[in-house]
Amino acid sequence: MASTFDWNEIFFLASTLVSVTIAYLLPRRFHPYATFSLWIFVVIFIETIDYTLGVRPYDFYHFLDGPGYQITVGIAHFFLYPSAAYIFIYFYDKWQLRGKRLALYITGWTVVSVFYEWLCVVNEVLTYIHWNLLLSIPTYPVACLITITVFHFIKRNFSLHW
Repeated sequence: MASTFDWNEIFFLASTLVSVTIAYLLPRRFHPYATFSLWIFVVIFIETIDYTLGVRPYDFYHFLDGPGYQITVGIAHFFLYPSAAYIFIYFYDKWQLRGKRLALYITGWTVVSVFYEWLCVVNEVLTYIHWNLLLSIPTYPVACLITITVFHFIKRNFSLHW
């Protein structure tokens, strides 16, 4: 658990609230089962990455007040990242992005994600141990492509739209 509740937790929770609010305000586009499936995938994906890279033997970074589980990080894993992924997939599907437009879309999301990560470092949400911001740049496009692939899997196997 976090030893103190201070600015870094407030920043992270405020970010979560903004992302969830945006996702909630978007018109319903997908069947609830599809949304739930994507949500669960993102939670598992993010937790697997963060709990692998953020602890020994790698120990690349720490969240908030240090290593170990903190309820604020759990809240972000269950709400911030899935809602951001939902927003990403929502517009990907709505705009039917392919080719150059998809590359630009993923590049745009990468820029926003790296900027948000930088804000997290500045606000002491993230503390790099054996990591730096440049290492994050290629990870975001890969995460976007994995999320799109899972979305297409869900789309093929479930009735996706309302």
